[in-house]
Amino acid sequence: MLSDFFALFYPNLCAACDKTLLKSEVAICMECRYAFPYIKDAQLQDNALAKKFWGRVPLEHATSLIEFQKEHAIQKVLHSIKYHSNKPAAIELGKMLAESIIKGGHNFDLLVPVPLHPRRQKERGYNQSELIAEGMQEIMKIPLDNKLLSRNSYSSSQTGKGRMERWDNMETIFSMSHPASCQGQAILLVDDVLTTGSTIEACAHTLLKGPAKSVSAATVAAVL
Repeated sequence: MLSDFFALFYPNLCAACDKTLLKSEVAICMECRYAFPYIKDAQLQDNALAKKFWGRVPLEHATSLIEFQKEHAIQKVLHSIKYHSNKPAAIELGKMLAESIIKGGHNFDLLVPVPLHPRRQKERGYNQSELIAEGMQEIMKIPLDNKLLSRNSYSSSQTGKGRMERWDNMETIFSMSHPASCQGQAILLVDDVLTTGSTIEACAHTLLKGPAKSVSAATVAAVL
């Protein structure tokens, strides 16, 4: 039923190139998947993404699947997810991210998507980071908690703001509920795109106030 409804708006077209998908393809064709600019050192402990957080927040690990490039197909896919309800593409990218993490030999206990403010989520109808985490859960077979973190402020867009301005805007935005549920857990924060890292940083600081064993971060794409 859901797939039939989705087909009315996305009639089996690739989210990246708009070509008709083969029956064996889901959301993104194989040609586009191979052409994405994958981050080669993403699973190394001291990768470029992890270095963004050095001296800012003690993440156990930080990884991303694809280097975000403007005018590249990945931008079109992420845009279709965020603004045009392309939920299958979000789930597929989540699966791809999870497979990369598993190949890197990293293990986590709990997936926590970066939350949207309830008003924003009501406007959009979904949280793209949660959809990505759902795709990851299918592959990683670990729990997903979309209630652990909440966003308290309906903030304006972060686009065009400097790091300090972003941080001032983020510092008190997130809070944690039922912290006892993450006792001793290795948490993996999930988001769609990492730019300055301020959102992940603020979420991680909030989670590290609780009893979690460690906090790591994973995004589908990152600006390097």
